[in-house]
Amino acid sequence: MPHPELATSISSPMTDTTQQAPNQAFDESTESATSATVSRHVAYAFDQGYVNVSLLSIASLAAYQEEGQSTVIHLVTDGELPSESIQRFEAIAKRHPGIELRWYPITEQRAAKFAAGWRWPRATYFRLLLPELLESQTDRVIYIDGDTLVLGDLGGFWEIEMGEHIVAGCVDATWPNCKLRKEQFDRHQREVPAVWKAVPDDYPYMNGGVLLLNLAEWRRTKLTERCYQMMEVHPESCEIVDQDLLTVLQIPRLVIDPKWNIQAGALGWYGYHKTARTYESSMGRSFEALMQEPGILHFCGDCPWDGLSISRLKSRNVVEQKYLQELWRSRLKSTPAYSAHVARLLGKGLVRDLKAMRHRLRKRYQEAGS
Repeated sequence: MPHPELATSISSPMTDTTQQAPNQAFDESTESATSATVSRHVAYAFDQGYVNVSLLSIASLAAYQEEGQSTVIHLVTDGELPSESIQRFEAIAKRHPGIELRWYPITEQRAAKFAAGWRWPRATYFRLLLPELLESQTDRVIYIDGDTLVLGDLGGFWEIEMGEHIVAGCVDATWPNCKLRKEQFDRHQREVPAVWKAVPDDYPYMNGGVLLLNLAEWRRTKLTERCYQMMEVHPESCEIVDQDLLTVLQIPRLVIDPKWNIQAGALGWYGYHKTARTYESSMGRSFEALMQEPGILHFCGDCPWDGLSISRLKSRNVVEQKYLQELWRSRLKSTPAYSAHVARLLGKGLVRDLKAMRHRLRKRYQEAGS
């Protein structure tokens, strides 16, 4: 259901001409009979490096989906994935009749227009292609980053009334408004770009990892075309990839209940207390209160499976990182069906990675406490 008490609207004053990449598994002419009853569409965009974490996110979505509900999951990938990776995803769909997977490998020629950011792969930009890729299938889609856990049924998110807003999402946990985002240029001793100066300080800075997209309005306003033009003329507008890009364009956006993008990864980057204060002041609820009824947990920033991040944080924020890791572990164990997916469906490789991550963490904590 919508959350009118928490939603605030922000208004402001593409048709992509590239050819659609061939799909691995979806063809409109062979669409299954069950798709006529589909009520939800969800999309992920990733490359081979994000296969494991995306598998985990999709497994959690399937585990928490209400019985009798159907969801089409659109998988936009940087090139064709190896067959063994595809089989791991398909195993989830086979165990959940309500889950259907459709594949959209993006060719090298088409992906070349997107430059990778300083820590983001170019696949992050692929959500800009969703309005075209899904044009004959749906007028709205939930986009979810792979570094997430879906901890509840997505019905309440899917049913949010958007009106003419193009995106609905949650403000960033560390930079909830554009004033704070623009201050990052000063921190790095750089002048604030002109395109950023034109954005009001109180304009919400929305985290791009979890979004509900109004594809019909996106197409009508030719937003993809405007994004391409902005990227070409003002490359400084997309330093944090399309999260920045959609902000400087000041598109109509709807700020929603923060439960749909609980940005736990910010605990590692900025410390638990600072992030908790941001949730209190900007979102109206504490981090702990959100975790009582979570929707989507987003590990943006430092991820509990990332050994390099754990190593970097060895000398600081150890307590915060431990909190994050324990939260991750407790959520994995809290749902028997979810644990079964990790053990049986996702393959030994991911389980081995998780065990290795836990071993590294225990070692770090022992060293930090000595």
